[in-house]
Amino acid sequence: MDDAHSVVIDLDDNAFVHRWIEVFNRAVSCSTVDQTASFAFRIPKSQALDNLTQAGRIVNEFFRREIVPAAPPQWNNDYCNSVHMAFEKLSGEYDRPTRLFMLAPEHVKSAIRDLNFYVHVLEQDQEGQNNQWYINFDRAYVDRRPLIDQDYYLFQRLVESGRVYVHYAELGKTHLDLYKDELPADYKAQKNLHYFAADLTIWLGPEIDLFTEDFESWAQDNKIDLQDKRLGLGILPIGRVRDLDTAKKYIYNAEKITQLRIYHGQTI
Repeated sequence: MDDAHSVVIDLDDNAFVHRWIEVFNRAVSCSTVDQTASFAFRIPKSQALDNLTQAGRIVNEFFRREIVPAAPPQWNNDYCNSVHMAFEKLSGEYDRPTRLFMLAPEHVKSAIRDLNFYVHVLEQDQEGQNNQWYINFDRAYVDRRPLIDQDYYLFQRLVESGRVYVHYAELGKTHLDLYKDELPADYKAQKNLHYFAADLTIWLGPEIDLFTEDFESWAQDNKIDLQDKRLGLGILPIGRVRDLDTAKKYIYNAEKITQLRIYHGQTI
């Protein structure tokens, strides 16, 4: 956390976590923590909208046409979906970025990434935003690994208090996102979790079930088999926070993450 405080995570002991540790250690050596993303719960919605608007302005000015729509007086779900679509069109995929993205100068690439980041901040309800703590590495650093067959059997539908999970390592939307955003199930950029990276999420709130009755009905109507583990839908745990109450106090009062390391099966 910082020089005076630590958050200790006891990692699960399984083959997937051992592979994740390799990716995490490489990120610690080769990249830096994205402090803004890691403390996203502190960003007011008004600031997120201002930053999103500025990112859209930079992109539109560079391409000399409106690719990113202007924000309405009161942002809404349709606006967020349209920004997502603009981002997907501009960025491409992790392993196949668009030619536009590859040729753009760094400040434009950063603005394109900001579209995705700040629209997610806008979309997150305040309770959900306050209950999640991300440890994210620099957005320009990409080291993703594919899940293998046995990894899928670790997926859970219950998000447990104090549990630590790998962060979404795709560019797109899961079936859960499509349901929440009122988008069609055959959305072009639909992607569940089939890759993992070093980034992780700590859930600080109460236990929640991702598969609500309404979502299960939506999935059934769209012929999506939620019992199929290979779907890559849900959340993939890697550990549990030790002393959650103390960890919350440190996290909510911290200014930045100054050190990350793994030792004796624990990550700090």
